[in-house]
Amino acid sequence: MVIDSDYSSASYKHKMASFEGFSAARKVAIRAAVADYEVVVTPYWAGVMQRARKARKMTQAQLADAVGTVQPNISDIEKMNVAASQFVPAICMALEIPMPTILVADEYDQRWVEAGRVLRARSLRRFLHYLAIFEEEAELTEGTEDHSDALSSNGGDSLSQAEGARRRHS
Repeated sequence: MVIDSDYSSASYKHKMASFEGFSAARKVAIRAAVADYEVVVTPYWAGVMQRARKARKMTQAQLADAVGTVQPNISDIEKMNVAASQFVPAICMALEIPMPTILVADEYDQRWVEAGRVLRARSLRRFLHYLAIFEEEAELTEGTEDHSDALSSNGGDSLSQAEGARRRHS
């Protein structure tokens, strides 16, 4: 990974001038934030990134210039065409957004979190209603890990039906 380290070059000044609103020192710091390792990109974070970029009225090309990459890389991150990127820390710094956080263990946890997020955005009242029900259920069954309903032949059918319903609604 090569970063333009000649901060006095006309090329560098031209690139950074296209990213208006940041001081020269901030622009240098953003470029320096490009990691030597890749950071996992989550669908939620990719959405946060895209919304933050658009809220700042920035193009993908302007963001790419700011973090030292090319526009197709920014597009790939926003569209989740990549699982991880070394530009995530620099993007976070440029857009002033938090790093992606992975708080889920598997696909079901991810779906649970996303469903809750969508329901909350659509109707806070319904979200709080269902949250209270599920929290009560979790308290009643705390400490038990009974997955037999999902793994039995009937539960498996229910699981398949739930999966089919999810696919029809997506």
